Amino acid sequence: MYLFGESEVQNYDILAIQESYINKHTDPLTTYSLALKGSFHILLQPTPKEEYKKRPRVCFYVNRGLDLATWEVQYHNRDLSTLILHTAAHGTIHIHNIYNLGVNSNEESIISALQTAMAPRAQLEQLLPPGTITYERVNAKSTIDLVWASHNLANRVVSCDTKLEWWYGADHVPISTQFDLTAIHVPPLVRKQWNATDWDLFLKLMDIYNWHPRELNDNEAINEAIHYLVETINQAAEQATPTK
Repeated sequence: MYLFGESEVQNYDILAIQESYINKHTDPLTTYSLALKGSFHILLQPTPKEEYKKRPRVCFYVNRGLDLATWEVQYHNRDLSTLILHTAAHGTIHIHNIYNLGVNSNEESIISALQTAMAPRAQLEQLLPPGTITYERVNAKSTIDLVWASHNLANRVVSCDTKLEWWYGADHVPISTQFDLTAIHVPPLVRKQWNATDWDLFLKLMDIYNWHPRELNDNEAINEAIHYLVETINQAAEQATPTK
């Protein structure tokens, strides 16, 4: 999928993908993108290899920068998955990724499953500007990909429109939706440059912090000594070891 190669995609918290490439040789079935460099959790409905013909048609990619404890996924069926996201100040958001074949398909419409998943929620608002072209093939143009939101969430929309610069001639045009919400991110990992440590200062600080071998008579004493040693090393490193 070409849009995964866009550097800006790495800054998105959530990607809702439909009809992604499915690897039929893995069990369960999987999907992936080398371009994303492992920076997203891939949420695809678990499906046995022998059920490839019933492979999932919706998938979420969740940025690894989001706190794992703040989201969860529900797989309703192969055409509907829901990502539940707990925000810092605006409650819980339910994001539904829906693949609907439409009225001309012999398969049952996914809308009924969506209604069950959303009950008793209602009163949704369409976020895309009227007349937005989201599907284009040869001479056919249409608006078949839609973005709906509850009234409260619609009031927090910053932008919702197609991303033509990410469109490389595929049938469906990518859509970018941004909300004024505060997701809970994992604190940035601080890495130390241990090879650049001022060891003279480090050892001096260890002495100042009064670290010395202690008499260890039981497990409690051992645990206390280890805890104190780790704390002392961390405090000394704060001053003697630069960060990357």
